[in-house]
Amino acid sequence: MILADIRERRSSQAEAGALLEEACSSGASKDWREYYCESLRGRSLAAANSVSLAEPLLVSGYQGMLANQSRMPAGRLMHIADAKAALAAIGK
Repeated sequence: MILADIRERRSSQAEAGALLEEACSSGASKDWREYYCESLRGRSLAAANSVSLAEPLLVSGYQGMLANQSRMPAGRLMHIADAKAALAAIGK
C-alpha cells in the first residue's frame, strides 16, 4: 500500500490503481488501514478523471479514518487531512 501511495503522489495513477486494487481488502470489519486504502484508490481514480467512481471511495475512506482516528498512529493522522483535501479537490 505504501508503494501505491508513492506512485499516486508521483502521478503514476495507472500503476497506483493496479497496486491498490490488489492491496485493498473488502472485508466486513474495517480498520483505519482499509479506509486509508479506499481513500488512496479514490485519489487515484480522481486523478484519472473518474470522479464518479472516486467520490464514494473518497467519502468512505475519509469518514472511516475520521471515525477510527483514535486507533491511528500519530504519524498516520496526516492521511485524514489528505483525504479531506482530495474530497475538496473534486468539490465534495
